Amino acid sequence: MKRPFFALVAVAASGSFSGCSCIQEIGGAYFPAWLLSILIGWVLAMIVRIVFVRIGLDGWIRPRSIGYPALNVFFTLLIYLIFFTN
Repeated sequence: MKRPFFALVAVAASGSFSGCSCIQEIGGAYFPAWLLSILIGWVLAMIVRIVFVRIGLDGWIRPRSIGYPALNVFFTLLIYLIFFTN
């Protein structure tokens, strides 16, 4: 009884996700929007880290192994939300 229900949910979910891929053209090549968002988010996180080191806030971020990847995720999602959603 449960197996047909889960199969129906899986088919419905995969069909609803088929239109989520935004493609951007850069220099004649096509890139997915999420890839561009990750790259831009990474660059912004590195710029913020350099600024934090220069003004002395880098020492306050504990643990750094969670702080800077979280900053990267924040910038990635923000860029995707602002520029690539309809």
